[in-house]
Amino acid sequence: MGFAAWARRPLERRRAEWLARLEAQIKELETSFKGLNPPALADNEEFISALVLGLRAAEAAHEESIRSALANAVISSAMPGAPDADQQKIYLRFIGEFTPSHLRVLAFMDDPRAVLDAQGVPQPDWDETSSRKKLLEWAIPDFEGRPSFVDQINRDLIAAGLTEGSFDWANWGPGSIRVLAYRLGQGFPRIYRQSLHRALAGHGPTLFAGLSKHVDLKLVSRLEFGSGAVAMRYEPRR
Repeated sequence: MGFAAWARRPLERRRAEWLARLEAQIKELETSFKGLNPPALADNEEFISALVLGLRAAEAAHEESIRSALANAVISSAMPGAPDADQQKIYLRFIGEFTPSHLRVLAFMDDPRAVLDAQGVPQPDWDETSSRKKLLEWAIPDFEGRPSFVDQINRDLIAAGLTEGSFDWANWGPGSIRVLAYRLGQGFPRIYRQSLHRALAGHGPTLFAGLSKHVDLKLVSRLEFGSGAVAMRYEPRR
């Protein structure tokens, strides 16, 4: 068996598995979101473009977090309030080029308290933590002792226009961390993540805890899944 023959098999497997994941997610959305019509997606040129880009990137990725993010981003292109076609292409390119570590950093910067809570990591003393790099090491233990790697991620995100400033800056609380993301960067994590699961809780941070100032938001869409998860998309009122 030649190289082309045996190399084709894992590529076809990756393609088939990712398309099956996408189909399952769309079917679940169809049962909970009346505005989604899967057969009509074949005539939605923006969705088809996002699908092709996502599929190409999924073929090149083995990491579960990247493949999941690509599927979520493609589905978001068909939902109300989706980014325009240009932004969709930019976001899909970012997901395909970034590592899981890049996405973890952006998720943390988007909502640091929620990321720590989801991982079961105690909240740090935000006033005493010396730098954002230390906060990242607290949130992502894999980063500890890898300053050059963390600095490279920092440079990549700045070069992509998603964040600003150095991770070494001091005294940054949750609200201030969010401010570090440019507008493009603030929208990016919400394309490939953000779901709330029902839970019984009488305490803990609220969804938007940590914002440095009031932001007037408008609910653009709300999807309730059979699992009990709820996906909501907000955008600032203009």
